[in-house]
Amino acid sequence: MGSPFKYGHASAPNWTDATQSCLAQLGGIPEAANLGFIYVTDMFAGNMQEILATVKLATGISRWVGSTGIGVCASSTEYLDKPAIAIMLGEFPEQSFSVIHSLKAMGDLQDKVAAGTGEAYFGIVHVDPENQHMPALIVAFAKKMASGFVVGGLTSSRNENVHVADEVTHGGLSGVVFSADVALSTRLTQGVSPLGKLHEVTEGG
Repeated sequence: MGSPFKYGHASAPNWTDATQSCLAQLGGIPEAANLGFIYVTDMFAGNMQEILATVKLATGISRWVGSTGIGVCASSTEYLDKPAIAIMLGEFPEQSFSVIHSLKAMGDLQDKVAAGTGEAYFGIVHVDPENQHMPALIVAFAKKMASGFVVGGLTSSRNENVHVADEVTHGGLSGVVFSADVALSTRLTQGVSPLGKLHEVTEGG
């Protein structure tokens, strides 16, 4: 692959046109591509099953992770309040990652989190905000990794909170973890930090 990832993104009134546009942007699928990422806006949440089946068949890639959002970003493009899809393909050593299927309760997380044949050092996870166990489950999940380095976010949707973890799922924590064999660089895209000491508002504007 000429660059680390191939990707495509599109907005269209129906999921078939958006999916085909994304696939056309990918061009030829590299033989070594073995993990896909897929994000759709919530207007396509009900079509995720069909979308996933289509991209699996077209790419030959069986392992996929992703989620829904009210908006999705791709490269320099943002799709907000419109039907859209973004997909990306990656090439990784076969034993360097593991897809995490839906973890819905503390009892679902019993062993150390592994990435292929090694320990998990980095995770990209999606969580369902309607699950009351999520805060504790995220902390427990990170503690069972070698580094505890987890990124990702809450699924957002005005319809279904849908995840992809090789198949369409919902209601828990899902995603992918990587071993130390995968080199990564990260960047903070959004966040908050305290501004000095505690302030008191004494009058309105």
